[in-house]
Amino acid sequence: MAATVDALQPGGECHLARITAPTLVVWGAHDAITPLALGRDIAETITDAQLIVLPRAGHNPMWESAEAFNAAVLHFFGGRDETNT
Repeated sequence: MAATVDALQPGGECHLARITAPTLVVWGAHDAITPLALGRDIAETITDAQLIVLPRAGHNPMWESAEAFNAAVLHFFGGRDETNT
């Protein structure tokens, strides 16, 4: 939680830019707490990040659109060789 708060502070982009692992950013299209523009900024700041916007979700896409969230995460991991072989 503290890392998220730090990352969202002005200047937090420098922390995000240090992430080198492939990253999936999942955002709810109807998020009333954090705007989609922030999700786009995060995905643009992290090298090799992919943004997925779930059209029927708000701030908690993992609960509000669980099937779509799970499918996106499984697809993200399924297309990658996590063993580095």
